[in-house]
Amino acid sequence: MAENLKGNIVTGLAAGVGATLLAPIILPILASIIKPLTKGTIKAGILFYEKGLESFAELSETVEDLVAEAKSEMEAEAAPAAAVAARTSGAGDTAQASAAVPPAQTSETVDTGQHAAARTPPESIPPGGTAQSPPATANTEPGQASDAAQAPSKPPVA
Repeated sequence: MAENLKGNIVTGLAAGVGATLLAPIILPILASIIKPLTKGTIKAGILFYEKGLESFAELSETVEDLVAEAKSEMEAEAAPAAAVAARTSGAGDTAQASAAVPPAQTSETVDTGQHAAARTPPESIPPGGTAQSPPATANTEPGQASDAAQAPSKPPVA
């Protein structure tokens, strides 16, 4: 086993000395071969990248065109359907729309949902009577009572 180790050491030293002596001669030759190969590989990578960008741009444009065509077709299909629905419904829609609005609301007052709890329910309005609007309240912070909420309400004058 010692002979094997001695043989490996001598071989290793010979290779090291030879490489050291030949390196100044071999490296310029290898550099002159490897440098153009490396540049060519980099150039090919750049060209491949630019071609990929171009292809992706074309693909994106095609997809955008398809989306625009699909939207256009959807709008074209929806327009005749809406016209048919408007013709077939006629005056029935206006009667249904006016029935859907509660009696407490008029076209001038639109409930935004801020005072929904204070609004008089339609069931509590007497026949022939009118619903009274809740008093206007100032914008207050949560937890604070407004002046309108603290003031007693007066009964309506008949």
